[in-house]
Amino acid sequence: MYRPQQRAVKLWLPSDADKDDTRDDSKGSKSPAAASTDAQDEPDEDLDKLLAQYEQQAEADKRRVTDTAARPKPTSQMGMKELRETGLAQPLSSDTKGFQLLAKMGYKAGEGIGKEGKGRAAPITVDLKASRTGLGVDEDRKRKQESYKQLQELKNSKRQKGQEILKDSYLTHQAASFADRQAEQHLKEAQKVCETLDRRRGMTENHMWLVEPPLVEGGDDEEPDEDAAAAPVNPWAELPIAEQLQDVLDRLRSEHSYCIFCGCQYADSAELTALCPGPQEGDH
Repeated sequence: MYRPQQRAVKLWLPSDADKDDTRDDSKGSKSPAAASTDAQDEPDEDLDKLLAQYEQQAEADKRRVTDTAARPKPTSQMGMKELRETGLAQPLSSDTKGFQLLAKMGYKAGEGIGKEGKGRAAPITVDLKASRTGLGVDEDRKRKQESYKQLQELKNSKRQKGQEILKDSYLTHQAASFADRQAEQHLKEAQKVCETLDRRRGMTENHMWLVEPPLVEGGDDEEPDEDAAAAPVNPWAELPIAEQLQDVLDRLRSEHSYCIFCGCQYADSAELTALCPGPQEGDH
């Protein structure tokens, strides 16, 4: 029987040097994912650096503007008005002849003039005239404006006071009118009650009773009734409504022990005094 001849296979094994080279290559190289991450981190770092530079530049500009504003303006850049105000605001220099003369007389810087030092401590301010009007014109115009303003304020004050007085008068009149109507209504009620109680006692006439006006029949063309015109006039009816009401209330309380505000008749005056709050409507 024929058997094929087997050939020997030679296996190759790397040497130690090849192993070291392979190990070094694996350490030095990076995977594609790691390389991609590093590439993305580099733009972020550049953006942070750029933002930091912008912040530093903004802070520097802010400090420069602040320093420029705090720095006094040079004389060459001042206008005529600013130069004048700056010069007038500065105190008198001690090198001038005027200050030296004042110093010889006992004056000290910052003190008031005079023997006791209670006089003026600052020089009189110079009020320069900017308009072209004559002397005293602006002052006279200002004085007229102030007078006109005061006159208008006085007129407004008088008008306001007049309106308040008119309002108070109207309210007072309305209150008085309401009080009169209410008193007249109470008077009619009291007169009817007084007539009823008097008739129970047998009375047939009393000047405090309510007298209704006679009815006119046929219109205005007819002549007035002579009997009505000849009727005697009741002087008591000519009194003010408040006095008539008080008289009727007093009669009801004293003669009949009755109070129209309580709406009832008591047994006697003692019970009336004990149970009734008072003779006036406000007492109830």
